[in-house]
Amino acid sequence: MASAYILLLSAVLIAVNGDCPASTPQAPVRTFGNSCFQFHMRESREFSVAEADCVREGGTELIIRDEATQTFIYNTIRTELGYHGIVWIGLTDAEREGDYRWVDGSKAEYTNWASGQPGILGGLEDCVAMDMREGGKWHDYRCETLLFLSGSHPYICEFDKTQNFRKDRQKTSNMDAIRLAIFCSVVVYSYAQIYECPAGSTEHQPVRTLGSFCYQFHLLESREFSAAETACRVDGGNIVNIKTQEIQDFIYNALRHEFNLHGAVWIGLNDMSKEGHYVWVDGSVASYTNWAPGHPLILISSFEDCVIMDMDSGKWKNSNCGNFLFFSGSYPFVCEYHLVAK
Repeated sequence: MASAYILLLSAVLIAVNGDCPASTPQAPVRTFGNSCFQFHMRESREFSVAEADCVREGGTELIIRDEATQTFIYNTIRTELGYHGIVWIGLTDAEREGDYRWVDGSKAEYTNWASGQPGILGGLEDCVAMDMREGGKWHDYRCETLLFLSGSHPYICEFDKTQNFRKDRQKTSNMDAIRLAIFCSVVVYSYAQIYECPAGSTEHQPVRTLGSFCYQFHLLESREFSAAETACRVDGGNIVNIKTQEIQDFIYNALRHEFNLHGAVWIGLNDMSKEGHYVWVDGSVASYTNWAPGHPLILISSFEDCVIMDMDSGKWKNSNCGNFLFFSGSYPFVCEYHLVAK
């Protein structure tokens, strides 16, 4: 019963607010088919940061499933907006080398690779961008900046016009708002007493709950930061955000004492967007921290933009976000989910 109410609520919200994000000179919005596209041509971000920005607004990085969309995007960027460089698209093989997937987890059926692409560097270049200098052809690149290798590019967010809903763009009348408030109160009452985690608990991916969150522990999987975050997002979550001492103690005790994990795990903290400005993957600033002595490291901080929890102490250390040469950038991880109605 509760799930039916939630589906109905979603339908109401979609009907009331199916509009696109606001178009600005810094991030113009254009529509094509059932999608609207927000062009961030004046911002260069690493792949995972760009995707996090899009998700936070209710969308994803650009997904190109056919030639018509490819042509529309290229013409808009090259001809209308006059940009001539490289732009991220939401395609990556960070999870499994050579298996290119869109950020929504779907396999890439349509592709537009440049000659000789994907490149031969394999695991060093796991994310894909469109090159305006080559007629919009696709190249694989590093997902993040490391040493002299750039991993930041402009990007495009895609929103489904039939499903996107943002509270800050509500345009309902007073009567509509009253009806919606009454409806929501009925829904909340209906499902507040029935919860379950969105992902099942298994031996190798046990799930534990704390408060209004559940946590899935990926104990036998070591992934780069962006691949771990993508895996969590597929099921509607994110890498764990540790915002209180209570959550820190809960996660550490589960990993170290219940599951007997050694080594380190990813947490969802990073300063990829701005050096020294640590934020969680949901975009919130880190007010609570649990740094190990001497961390975050200063001298090499620009090369180590992601954060791990050390199982020896539970303290946090900054780390490079991916594997490069002899530097390890793959760790187990914990996905965090809001508890939802059954």
